[in-house]
Amino acid sequence: MWHRPMAMPSTASDAASTNGHALNTRLCRTWYKGSSPVSPAPSPTPNQAGTWLERLLVAVEGGDVAGSMSPLTSVDACKQACDSNPSCNSFAICQSGPSGCWMKDRVITASDAASTNGHALNTRLCRTWYKGSSPVSPAPSPTPNQAGTWLERLLVAVEGGDVAGSLSPLTSVDACKQACDENPSCNSFALCRHQPSGCWMKDKVITASDAASTNSYVLNTRLCRTWYKAPN
Repeated sequence: MWHRPMAMPSTASDAASTNGHALNTRLCRTWYKGSSPVSPAPSPTPNQAGTWLERLLVAVEGGDVAGSMSPLTSVDACKQACDSNPSCNSFAICQSGPSGCWMKDRVITASDAASTNGHALNTRLCRTWYKGSSPVSPAPSPTPNQAGTWLERLLVAVEGGDVAGSLSPLTSVDACKQACDENPSCNSFALCRHQPSGCWMKDKVITASDAASTNSYVLNTRLCRTWYKAPN
């Protein structure tokens, strides 16, 4: 008696069919069980401690998690929303079309590939925020809230930590100077004219030789500058 041969399991190395009708007209494919071709990299610790940093929007943002908000209220509100969710490790902020911040589960690094989506980058003005170490180790801090003359310069690349007294929307430069002078922990501030306007108090002692930011969005669209005290 004739017996039908048993089917053999398929593998990735099996020869492919050359039947043009099945491949191109009927669109037939074979599905088989096998090992994943790439083992996933071990996940860093979720919701890791670190300093919130801004960078170009990443190409692979990860999955959505709870806490997203639209329209955008403030960057600080987005940071707080992510910090409050153990599953959140980064977020994307967009300034328009619509504005908001979207919480993500992916742990981002400075070396992740950037998005090439012109609409997201240039029209919606989207950026990625992630937790990492400050790119430059801060120099030893001079005496806090040093006496001197307030001077304006290009926005610095490393602004330091936030301290109390920030104002938004912007009222006047003098009001920002006064707010910093009244806080012993404040040594400089960033002042932006747009999206949103305001001044943000910082603990870092800035000098004229500090490296300048290369973030064209904050420099040319938001029109942000750093104010610092120079000794008399």
